[in-house]
This record gives sequence, structure tokens and C-alpha cells, in this order.
Amino acid sequence: MSAPIARPGIMDIEAYVGGTAKLPGVDHVIKLSSNEGALGPSPRAV
Repeated sequence: MSAPIARPGIMDIEAYVGGTAKLPGVDHVIKLSSNEGALGPSPRAV
């Protein structure tokens, strides 16, 4: 069995760095924990 091959462009994406609170060129960064979403819980879950 051969090794998987990534789609074109996938290997060009920067690696994720956890815990980043500042981004160059961005004034307002919303930092989320791994179990949070920017939109809050689904109304169906509340």
C-alpha cells in the first residue's frame, strides 16, 4: 500500500501554533479554548 499524498497546496499552509493571542495585522483577536466556538452554543443545545 502506498503512502497518502496531500492535495496540492496543503503542504504550503503554515503549521498551527496553539495558544497564539496576537496576529500580525489583526487588531482584535478572539482567543478560544479548544472546546469553545466564536458563536457560542447552538440554540438547539441550550
